[in-house]
Amino acid sequence: MNRNNFIAIYDNTPSAKFLYFSESFTDCCGWEPNELIGKGSYMYFHPEDHSALKRFHYANVANQKMSSMISHRFLHKNGSWVPIDTLVSYCYDILVTTTFVLGPESMDHRMRVNSVDEFFICKPDGSLQLSGAWNDKEERMKLTMEDGENWSNIVTNHKPEKRFCLILNRFTDALNIAFASSMIEELTGTPISDAFGKSIFEFIRERDISAFITQIDLTIENNLVIRIRFDWIVNQQQELYQPLEAIASCTDDGVVLVIRQTPNFDLDQQE
Repeated sequence: MNRNNFIAIYDNTPSAKFLYFSESFTDCCGWEPNELIGKGSYMYFHPEDHSALKRFHYANVANQKMSSMISHRFLHKNGSWVPIDTLVSYCYDILVTTTFVLGPESMDHRMRVNSVDEFFICKPDGSLQLSGAWNDKEERMKLTMEDGENWSNIVTNHKPEKRFCLILNRFTDALNIAFASSMIEELTGTPISDAFGKSIFEFIRERDISAFITQIDLTIENNLVIRIRFDWIVNQQQELYQPLEAIASCTDDGVVLVIRQTPNFDLDQQE
């Protein structure tokens, strides 16, 4: 089966080095994952897209975006350029992405655009076009983009929110955990070794399971990017739970969740 999407993980440095590719990457772009792991990503992006992508990458790291997507071009091993949508979720010290090969007038593309927080296009002249944003003011986003690549400011002032990533096996009803990033233990008390291979439902509060299944099914069947809230079981006997929220997306290689603690806001608190 020829697949047209994959999962990739980048580091959060200016060079955006490749850390991981799922197996369908080879179908999409011709490369074996081990040929690119550890290399800076920009040499595999179209030169006309570099300026826009560098600003996009900086903004994702600086603002710790949960759901930001960009259309650009990736170098195929045969020398051609593959048009792709890359959905980026900042995840503590990495950037987790789900990437989709673009088809002409793709309905899947439209569905993704309508469900992400913001969507950008790399223009042929090297500019970055904002084509839609749900949750951020255009003025603030523009200021971040115009800030350029002030990475020294990030090194000095950056305080990454604690988040972890899960990749779930989409082909099992149990949605077994195939990958968990290191921050899972600090946020939930669950070691990676205890989570790996287990059904995600072993860790979700029973009252939240039905809604979780419904939303994951929407992600799998309709290529939507969905925000999910649920309680993680910390100690079942003591009825201790950690409220979490996640951005969920899906590829042929698995369901991707980037998860953080549910933010708490005191509406009565005065400045």
